[in-house]
Amino acid sequence: MKCFILIKYLLLSVVFTNCVLAQVKQVNRIELVTTADTDYGLTTLKDKSIVIYALSKSKSHLNVALYAYDTTQTKTWEGNIAVDSRYSFSKQYTLNNSVHFLFNIDQYIFAILKVNLETQTYSFYELQTYIPIQLETFKANTTGCLLGGYFNNVPIVLYFEFSTERVKILPGLFSEQGELNQIEVYENGNFDVLICAKFFTRQKTIWVKSYNAIGDLIKQFTVLESDQRSLQFGRTIQLNESENLVVGVYGNRYSEYSKGIFIAKIKDYTVLEINYYNYTDLENFFKFMKAKQEARVKSRIERRKMKGRKSYKNYRLLVHELISSNNQTVLVAEGFYPKYKNSDYLMYNSSYYMGQTRNVPNNTLLFDGYRYTHAVILGINKDGRLIWDNAFEINDVKTFKQEQFVRAIPNDNKINLIYCFEDNLKVKTIQSNKVIENKTAIPLEVFSTGKKILSTKSPTLTYWKNNSILVYGIQEVLTSSTGVVQTVFFVNTLESQ
Repeated sequence: MKCFILIKYLLLSVVFTNCVLAQVKQVNRIELVTTADTDYGLTTLKDKSIVIYALSKSKSHLNVALYAYDTTQTKTWEGNIAVDSRYSFSKQYTLNNSVHFLFNIDQYIFAILKVNLETQTYSFYELQTYIPIQLETFKANTTGCLLGGYFNNVPIVLYFEFSTERVKILPGLFSEQGELNQIEVYENGNFDVLICAKFFTRQKTIWVKSYNAIGDLIKQFTVLESDQRSLQFGRTIQLNESENLVVGVYGNRYSEYSKGIFIAKIKDYTVLEINYYNYTDLENFFKFMKAKQEARVKSRIERRKMKGRKSYKNYRLLVHELISSNNQTVLVAEGFYPKYKNSDYLMYNSSYYMGQTRNVPNNTLLFDGYRYTHAVILGINKDGRLIWDNAFEINDVKTFKQEQFVRAIPNDNKINLIYCFEDNLKVKTIQSNKVIENKTAIPLEVFSTGKKILSTKSPTLTYWKNNSILVYGIQEVLTSSTGVVQTVFFVNTLESQ
């Protein structure tokens, strides 16, 4: 009987695994052997080419090496560009078939390297600002580049025009403290700047500033209602030439936590309607919890509702992206919380030994990274109303910077949710508010017999073409026949089925 049960379990496991593997399949791989003191990155072009860039510095120059691959992942071109060694790499942004690299010497002096992979030519621009900028965002449009950041905690965006090589501060921005939420560039070169700042009523709201391609202010408006809600963060997506959605999180006036999602429908720079959805009203928001804990939380919420009392749950939620799919907008956001360690504990940790914590007071809490809890996925219709919600549990991610881990790949009427942790892809398939396949781990593949992945460092997911996605990073790979361990920059292609 035990043997029969074991065989039955194995057969079910095989069927289940094959079903899951059919949802996301690894089909190809690129490997580059890395060199010491070299930083690697990846971007994709409008023609679906893949470009790997490697940045290495010597006393004489900063070398930018580029490797281009076509849609079959065959190398088509490679080249090297030398930049003055005074510069350090800051950020990268791709528009159409051009890759833009931003470098800086300090908070005043910047340089932009624009590489056109279609013509295999490049341009180099140097620019200097008159005020220091703490850089956060770098974007490009058809006529120039945008550098977004802060000056004395005040949001500021600089526009650099390629034709005139002049820098200007975008008009209409604040002289008061606020948060730069987003710079969204559209196909015609126009762009929106979203800033979270306090209104004269002292509640936070989202200001939307619309500019033409050369940085002239077209229109500005606020996403605001006359109540006690504060809009803490927002992102925008363009539905058509006259309509947008602004989606984000809201909370109490003085709280750093959010308690729900807001969705604002915009037409011709006018707010038509704002809809608010408390986290406790979402069907699947608490699915990341264990079953018993989720049941207790929902039971408590229902008891409060039966007594006519409102119920709130406060969370830190990062709103990452808005995706257009099947006549709806899909929001991807991630919940997180900061983790701290007591300095008394660190005194016994070997990495803090030999006097490294000598100046740390007893019982001091030291930051120990962000722990992610779950991703929230929402479906929004063209009228700006929530039509479904779902969740993807994240129970193994710790990071020291706030970044996006989960990617959503719409495919017909379902969505594959993916993130990568160490050597495994974590996959879950949903259909609106239903779960088609539960969370499953799929090992990264090397596509070569006799090779084994020993470790994976900082794996990153990025969208590519159609229903494909790329996962890339640094790996240590062992070749069993020779016993040689190589450090490689890898790119695995994933197809969503």
